[in-house]
Amino acid sequence: MFLKHLHSFSFYTTFAVVTDRMKTLALFHILVFTLGLLSCFGQATHEPPTDTLDYARQFDLQEITVEQNRRTKLTGISSGKILLHTEGIKSIPSLMGMSDVLKILELTPGVQTSGEGQSNIYVRGGDPGQTLLLYAGIPVYTPGHLLNVFPLFNGDHLSAVELAKGGVHACYGNFLSGTISTRPKEQIPDKTSVQGNVGLLATQATLNLHLSHQWGAYLSARKTYMNYLLKPLLGLTSGTSVTNQIENIHYNFNDINATVIGHLNDRNQLHINFFGGRDKLDLSEHFIGMTGRMPWYNMGAAVQLNTAMNQHTSMEHSLIFSRFGNELSVQLSDISVHTLSRITTAGYNGRVHFHIGTLPMQGGLQYRFHQLYPQEFDKRQSDLLSPDLSFGENHAHEASAFLGTELRLNARLSMEPGIRYTLFRSVAAKQGSTKNFQSIDFRLFARYRLTETQYLRATFSRNTQYIFKLFPSSTGLPTDFWVASSAHIRPQKGMETSAGYYRAFLDGMIELSADLYFRSMHDVAEYNQNFIENDSRLFTERLVFGDGRAYGLELMLKKNYGRFTGWLAYTLGRSERRFPDIDNGQTFPARHDRTHDLSFTGTYILNKHWDFSLTQVFATGNAYTAPTSWYFIGNMPVKEYGPYNGSRLPAYNRTDIGINYWFKPDNGLNLSIYNLLAVANPLYLTLNVQEVPEQPGKLVISLRKRTLFTVMPSISWRFRF
Repeated sequence: MFLKHLHSFSFYTTFAVVTDRMKTLALFHILVFTLGLLSCFGQATHEPPTDTLDYARQFDLQEITVEQNRRTKLTGISSGKILLHTEGIKSIPSLMGMSDVLKILELTPGVQTSGEGQSNIYVRGGDPGQTLLLYAGIPVYTPGHLLNVFPLFNGDHLSAVELAKGGVHACYGNFLSGTISTRPKEQIPDKTSVQGNVGLLATQATLNLHLSHQWGAYLSARKTYMNYLLKPLLGLTSGTSVTNQIENIHYNFNDINATVIGHLNDRNQLHINFFGGRDKLDLSEHFIGMTGRMPWYNMGAAVQLNTAMNQHTSMEHSLIFSRFGNELSVQLSDISVHTLSRITTAGYNGRVHFHIGTLPMQGGLQYRFHQLYPQEFDKRQSDLLSPDLSFGENHAHEASAFLGTELRLNARLSMEPGIRYTLFRSVAAKQGSTKNFQSIDFRLFARYRLTETQYLRATFSRNTQYIFKLFPSSTGLPTDFWVASSAHIRPQKGMETSAGYYRAFLDGMIELSADLYFRSMHDVAEYNQNFIENDSRLFTERLVFGDGRAYGLELMLKKNYGRFTGWLAYTLGRSERRFPDIDNGQTFPARHDRTHDLSFTGTYILNKHWDFSLTQVFATGNAYTAPTSWYFIGNMPVKEYGPYNGSRLPAYNRTDIGINYWFKPDNGLNLSIYNLLAVANPLYLTLNVQEVPEQPGKLVISLRKRTLFTVMPSISWRFRF
């Protein structure tokens, strides 16, 4: 059962020349740039902030932002915006003592709790591959380290994290669910310093370099040594439940981040960013005779030039590069499987912010080149090599142009329309096929002020996605693989409508936010791969296409200041799918469907030395397809299953606590206990077959719950010098 969910495919990428048809898109960028120059002579009736680049970022609404700021822990959610500052992040209980901004986003409504071992991100019922994850504008193709035990990003290296759930700005296109954009440090440090975190299982450090008034840099690194301590710690903290845990895990990772900031002159700023990380996992389950090895890596780089032409006009140009790759080697009885997967993306981002008269505008051009090798693997059984079923090279060109504005119709009502045009060309070399696609997507956000403390908001958007992820794995390992729309794979399309209400009480101390949303999705793909089966088909022949919908209610109540701060978030939602080829076209819940998702996060500051925090999460268990029988035909195991996603894992329940003692600001000890009540939330289920000793030949089949860990304490020292 475990192997049924493990797979990995291969991607590889190089550059290619843009087609002649795409060159016409460059005219759009030239036109926008010309309008920006002409608009310099216009006068605006309202004054934007002095810093044009900051004004550009304020233009991106409908986002959750995690910012580094020593002020209050939480600030406003009017217009669907939440600000969670660094001090709040540090006080929230964390696994291994490391703050994880993506985990914190899961404590907000509309972002489903992933649970132990689940590194994918689910926004408003969408599939994990439908959320765009960016680091300094670089697409990141896997959202975490091992089973989401360690955070993907080094929090000390970040400046802000933005989550756009509905009405995503037109500059963030071609993904159905939303966008999570993480920005590394953007200001030159005032002085040279070092900060970090030394914990039981990992250490991280960030060097802040003040090179001059015009130049600065940040260097961050992390390293784990969990192989030396994890297994004994699990044995001590799990008690009798350790028999349900994965038998042998050996894992290590390391990653680095580098940022260089240069103020070339009063108008131009240069930002250079790089990140890279490598993971290696070995595990075995002797009771099913399985051993496996899996290394994977992430890397990316970006060079960005920001130019402020005047108070009303600015431009951003950047070149990006991203690569994700993994391998998987599995041995089960006399069957061995080896897979290789890579995806590389290179491209250009161009944006200009300007005014036409009094109308603020934002437009730009983006280009991406992708090259993929889906499903390249070899399989041997009894030294017999299976036939070559690799899809071969698939590369794609993706060019987009976008334009958006902000309309202030009167003192109470404002609207933000946006439009995005995309031209996509896909070439599958081995299949000898070429396919062109194009789409016009749009979004509209409206905000109506009832009173000084009450707002209504609404969004409507249409999106098309051409690069997406297939995710048969339910274990959280980065074995998912990315595919491009082609002659064999349809683009995904979605439309979303949402409406919300916001109110502040007691001079902004208490804030209430409520949102209703409905999303429809078309040509969603479902895929399942079992390497053990003798099935000589390409992965494209295993794909089925259908429709999906997600709808729900999001509620958030939060307290902003005082000794006690925190929030309560609740999502009542459904995520459903319907495929003509699955269960005779009956509607079934998506794997990540969770009807109820409730979380509470609170921090109490006793004095300048002591603070205490609590996180409580409760959610409906994930859906899965339960096996009903297992028998053999010859030497091959054959399984039969019940209704598709017709069963549920137990409800997810987790309580975390944290205690901080600060010797001085940014220097103190942290004690966190993750899953304080030792609830055995399952990572996956296996089908266990045992022979009855008293009755030779009789087999007993049962489901066996496997957990990664139960209670996990951690002690860490946070420092800054």
